[in-house]
Amino acid sequence: MSAAYNKGQQDKVIDSMGDIQVVLIILCMQLGLGYQMSLDEAYKQIKYRKGKMINGSFVKNEDLEAE
Repeated sequence: MSAAYNKGQQDKVIDSMGDIQVVLIILCMQLGLGYQMSLDEAYKQIKYRKGKMINGSFVKNEDLEAE
């Protein structure tokens, strides 16, 4: 996915994103977890997170304060 992204190959990025989603769904099924529930729980953890983008990466405020 990253190689396709870096080369601007949007169709391959989309295909790779789909592949990743399928793998995660299968893993959730194998572990007896709900895929949507997993997404919801992750979102609950990050929805109020504050921070800023540095060189294309999100850095949380608490990590900024630790520097």
